Amino acid sequence: MTTLDFLEDPLVEYWASAVITNSPKKNPLRILQINCDDGNLALRLSSQAHLVTGIDTSEENISSAKKKRIEEVAEPDFYVGDIFDSRFKEHTFDVVVAKNFFSVSETNFSELLRRIKDVLKPKGRLLIFDCDYAAAADDSELLRSDTLFLCTEAKKAKKLRESSPDNTHEELFEHITYESRKLGLKVRNKIRIKDRRAHHEDDLPFYTKHPMFLLEVTKADNEEDEENEISLFWQRNNDTGTDRCIKDLHSFKRKAWGDMIERYAPKKKKKLKILDIGTSSGFLAITMALRGHEVSGIDISNSKIASAITNAERMNAKVNFICAEADELPFGDEEFDLIINRNVIWKLPNPELAFSQWYRVLRTGGRLIYFDGDWETQPMLETDSEYFDFNRSQAFEKTPFSIYDDEGTKGIFPINASSKKKRPEWDRRTLAKWGLIPLAIRCDVSDQLWDDYERGLYFMTPQFVVVAEKMIRTDYEPPTSMSSGNIKKK
Repeated sequence: MTTLDFLEDPLVEYWASAVITNSPKKNPLRILQINCDDGNLALRLSSQAHLVTGIDTSEENISSAKKKRIEEVAEPDFYVGDIFDSRFKEHTFDVVVAKNFFSVSETNFSELLRRIKDVLKPKGRLLIFDCDYAAAADDSELLRSDTLFLCTEAKKAKKLRESSPDNTHEELFEHITYESRKLGLKVRNKIRIKDRRAHHEDDLPFYTKHPMFLLEVTKADNEEDEENEISLFWQRNNDTGTDRCIKDLHSFKRKAWGDMIERYAPKKKKKLKILDIGTSSGFLAITMALRGHEVSGIDISNSKIASAITNAERMNAKVNFICAEADELPFGDEEFDLIINRNVIWKLPNPELAFSQWYRVLRTGGRLIYFDGDWETQPMLETDSEYFDFNRSQAFEKTPFSIYDDEGTKGIFPINASSKKKRPEWDRRTLAKWGLIPLAIRCDVSDQLWDDYERGLYFMTPQFVVVAEKMIRTDYEPPTSMSSGNIKKK
């Protein structure tokens, strides 16, 4: 093929036309082609006055592509590397083209799609032209054929998918669709490419039996639309503990809980060092990490810590998760500016011992913000209990899963109510004994933080918030018994 043959090659022209037909309607387009191979497609698109960048991990391919560039006719940029190269900034491209890439890529699909989403402009498109080569690798007729290149690709794809947990549980198309929607990308139906002009004559027997497909993925126009897409995705999927956390992180709750915590947090620093105690699946910890704070989260359950780590990875949030007990913290003195937790204290066998530990790891002037309910004393009357059970059954008909606990609400209502302390009055008195001076107690913040399902399920036990600040205690020592101690206000 001569230097200018790529401008007239019918096969290259077909694929260039397929890209433009399925791209946003603007001219010129800023296009990134992943794994550009010999550069012919990028060169053809560039000759049509589009701004094209081609990348490939093969130095040989890039060298060949660069030699074909013709001044004032086709001058795309070619680079050795991949899409994770720092030269590609956010919101740069109108179109990202990936041809014969996902089936053989060694990159985690979720990470790859997240990166592609970053470099796309709002309303930008990812065009995936691919074939399930791994499925074709089991085709004995194919393996006896003369299409050596296709056999090699099929075997390579099959080996990759067998060795990678991310690529073994679903067919290629379904897996890409799942991962894309999870990130808030809009996915169109798969289009099978049956046009004979799309392939060399020698490859037609293979692609007739195992046709390529086009998958068009569009980035949302703005953050609100993206959040809606993600919310819809989680509504369609199973509501496991991990999934519920992700669903909440893509709902109004993330902003609502984050805003309330920051409202009462210390104001001396923009970036706080925060400890989330009883983190469960990581909702509060991830929420605050996404706001730019340095966050650690602890939980007594190894399985919940594993879920929290998974959720943080999904949200691209940096959180230090540790399996530990609330009253035996593996941290040094005065490490944190802020301690937070949600529905933890009522479950602790000795809350005062926990308070003493929280006092220890808080810096002077640091704050404790926690959310809880008077779970152990409500409902008090038999008639209240019947009313609660009716409303709870109505709530479960709408959304049949528990909000805060994987084990559901069994055992929460009531628990030996006559022997329990009334809250949050008990909190006000007890915190002060341990150098944690209550600054604010709001007895009902449910409307700001709960959705309709939670209000129906927990309406008799409103969520309250307690805000306390660490003051200097003249006699403080790490506790060996429950004594009160003296407090001196800073």
